[in-house]
Amino acid sequence: MEFFTPVPPESSHSLGLAIVRSSSTPLLLLDDRLIIRAASESFCTAFGLRADAVVGMNMAGLGSGEWDRLQLQSLLIATLSGSAAIDA
Repeated sequence: MEFFTPVPPESSHSLGLAIVRSSSTPLLLLDDRLIIRAASESFCTAFGLRADAVVGMNMAGLGSGEWDRLQLQSLLIATLSGSAAIDA
């Protein structure tokens, strides 16, 4: 029994964008290089950022350096590779 409907690869990016943009939870959609591809309005509001200004930036470049933490970047990269999981 499948729990998820398979999504074609060409549709997954659009689906991810739609989920992030419509979320009431602060979310970022990052690519494999930790470049921001989408930011929820709630994320931008919570951190005083503009969505159009953060899309295309490396996550480490947000704010005044508070996102530029080696431990955070290492955890995200490990999670992306399947070597770690985030317990939120």
